[in-house]
Amino acid sequence: KQGCKIHLTLLFTVRSLPFPLLFPVSFAGIGKMDYGIAGKAMLDGMASVITEMKPKCLSLIRIVILQQPVFDLKKILPKSKSSRSGVTIPPTKPQPAVFSAIGPSSAAIASLKTALEGLVQQQLVDRDFELGDLCRLDEMEVAAVQAKARSLGVSFDHSVRRNTNAAQSGTKNQANSGDKIVILRGLKEDVLMVAELVNKAIKKALSDDLLEKEKEEVAQSVQWMYQKGGEDWEHFDLDQNYFLETAFEKKEVFLKIEFKGNKLKVNFKALDATDSKTGDKYRVKRCVTDKDIDFPGYWSPMAGENFKKVEVDPNSVEYQDIAKGFHKTAKYKIHKIERVQNYHLWSGYFVMRRKMEMKNSAAELGEKYLYHGTSAESCHCIERDRFDRNYTGAHGASYGAGVYFAINASYSANSRYAKPDPAGLKRMYVARVLTGHHTLGDSSMKSPPQRGDDPSDKYDSLVDNLQSPSMYVIFHDDQAYPEYLITFI
Repeated sequence: KQGCKIHLTLLFTVRSLPFPLLFPVSFAGIGKMDYGIAGKAMLDGMASVITEMKPKCLSLIRIVILQQPVFDLKKILPKSKSSRSGVTIPPTKPQPAVFSAIGPSSAAIASLKTALEGLVQQQLVDRDFELGDLCRLDEMEVAAVQAKARSLGVSFDHSVRRNTNAAQSGTKNQANSGDKIVILRGLKEDVLMVAELVNKAIKKALSDDLLEKEKEEVAQSVQWMYQKGGEDWEHFDLDQNYFLETAFEKKEVFLKIEFKGNKLKVNFKALDATDSKTGDKYRVKRCVTDKDIDFPGYWSPMAGENFKKVEVDPNSVEYQDIAKGFHKTAKYKIHKIERVQNYHLWSGYFVMRRKMEMKNSAAELGEKYLYHGTSAESCHCIERDRFDRNYTGAHGASYGAGVYFAINASYSANSRYAKPDPAGLKRMYVARVLTGHHTLGDSSMKSPPQRGDDPSDKYDSLVDNLQSPSMYVIFHDDQAYPEYLITFI
């Protein structure tokens, strides 16, 4: 390092037995000596030593130099016909490892380069993670992982894991597709340390997601409510409802929960509650949701199935209505329209619709038919599970990290969203969406903000423009139902 002493190694052969001679040389550090002057002094020193020792046979002198600027030996040594060159091992981000060498020939340098590359590669490892899994982490968790990686010199690189089956089939578009991944690269023990931190964060995020899903499922079947004096009955929020139902099932008598910034002590036997700070009294009741689900009358018979996909007759009024809405802004040729009949997805949507009616009133339900462009690969997940919020951000999330639906089909028909398959066919869902109360979205929002002083009363959706929205963003899985799939070209 600059400022440290440089050791010069002289290797002599005396009576066929080589031995090294070391002596320190200080230059260009604290002393600020010119490299040329220092080099000349070194050569003069060697000449003096050789003269004094008078070895019978001097076969080889090796000069070991540890500073890059000194490699230009033309300033120091006399001209020679021997070849000298340097080599640099390609670095791994973010901290480069640079090796420089001087040798008697290009072949020797090439051999050294190969050896060094092998040694470095033995110490480097990769670990990859699904981008969708990392998207589950919050900002603080991501910042902690990045800080740890920077401190250890571990890099994060984005890549795509190729679709092996598609590659083997030779289909160009599918072969180029694959899961988006993030690759950790660096020294083995450092990468493993960062990977462990990432795995813990992902595990926690998955656990949190499962808990949220469980809370939502509880709320679909049971709602706990409270009443103060003669006022209207109001719903406890999602967390409070979950904790109350869990305690009720365990046959507990009392439970303390967070409530409007204070602690509320609930008595399950008396079905009342007391605010520990203000002393306010509340009546409490448990409401079981009606299990009778109204399914659309135009659905084809399910015959005991939970899922069915039906191609709509082009001559039917149903087909013409959907096609008319599509062609209003999207000038494409429709290949076919399919109706999605999913028992579980519709049940969740129906219950959510009823909950929002209770919260907002029927007049402010905001049920709309909106459009969502997607790829052929994503259709299976959407129709059988849900619109996946984990893919948010693939094309930007300017108005919040939720699922986006457009008012005009022309917007969703863009190839950026409705990606064409190898045959050039695109796909778009006509979805029922409960927009409810909405407000202007922002890229930093991971959920809708609260509407007033009550933290449990939040907006139902976000928009890109309050006066004239062109898209809506939702955050609840059951707030949208993929009713029709339009395949077009």
